[in-house]
Amino acid sequence: MDSAKDISFHDQLSIQKVRTGLNKVLWKYFNDFDLLLTPTMPTEAFAAKGPPPSHIDGQPIPLLGAVAFTYPFNLSGHPAATVRAGLTESGLPAGLQIIGPKHHDARVLQAAYQYEQASPWNDPWPDL
Repeated sequence: MDSAKDISFHDQLSIQKVRTGLNKVLWKYFNDFDLLLTPTMPTEAFAAKGPPPSHIDGQPIPLLGAVAFTYPFNLSGHPAATVRAGLTESGLPAGLQIIGPKHHDARVLQAAYQYEQASPWNDPWPDL
């Protein structure tokens, strides 16, 4: 809440313009497609405690760069679910994000359920 008070009226208008533009693009997309599938993260999983990664492949990323594939749908209000998509070369879990049109939460959950049931990595867990 403390950081929200520092957002100016101009910044708030800019954010609303971005949200409106994103919603227009997604509305057009979902006229042609039932779902949008993306990786959940642009990086390998990172520790829950501590800062997110600041670099990807040696290149600096902005603060929200580690969640670049998830926050747009939080901003737009589209339903999304993440399912396990296997393991990275390092043995860390990788996620698949399933996004649907607004107000089609059930479609997203059904797709996530079907994907999990069909996945060969549904049961195995990596050695810790």
